[in-house]
Amino acid sequence: AMLFGPSYYDKLAEFIENNRDKQIHQTDTLKNVVLTGCSAFIDDYLVDLIEDAGGNVCFFDTWIGNHYYSQVFSEEEINSSHNPYDLLVQRYKRNTLSDHSVPNFLDNKIAQLVKINNSYKKKTGKSIGVLNHIIKFCDHFSMLSSYFKEKLQMEGIRVLNLERDYSGSNRGQLSTRIEAYLEMLE
Repeated sequence: AMLFGPSYYDKLAEFIENNRDKQIHQTDTLKNVVLTGCSAFIDDYLVDLIEDAGGNVCFFDTWIGNHYYSQVFSEEEINSSHNPYDLLVQRYKRNTLSDHSVPNFLDNKIAQLVKINNSYKKKTGKSIGVLNHIIKFCDHFSMLSSYFKEKLQMEGIRVLNLERDYSGSNRGQLSTRIEAYLEMLE
């Protein structure tokens, strides 16, 4: 709804209500992964490829996933502020995971993923997988991908750096890489 605006909210609410009690997948056999890096947008086939290969994206660590919701204000905060600039300042202070203009964002992101993995491992006994989605020519993600992968692997977290463009021509290659990666997960 946030990408389409308020006019889409009613359709989204109706869809959620109609499907609330339906279990789409039997998740106990799926491999849980975190999708991080560049966002996958509406009608993008990336999540379908992950699910078709036996994966389950259980956490979206992207700017339209966790980052978006980490900067939401309560109604009380909005009503108690007399100066809109105060809210803007608070939004920037809360924005510790964004990849744009935030000092130490990568270390913050790595620490958060380690925390998510440790919590998941405590519950299931397994490590979670991290799929680092990199859109070709999105240089700030591609330049840091080796460091990102190395640091997470030092924590025992398996990472797939998946560089791609939005064309459909590499769908087969992506599917093969995702399937092989998921086979490596516990």
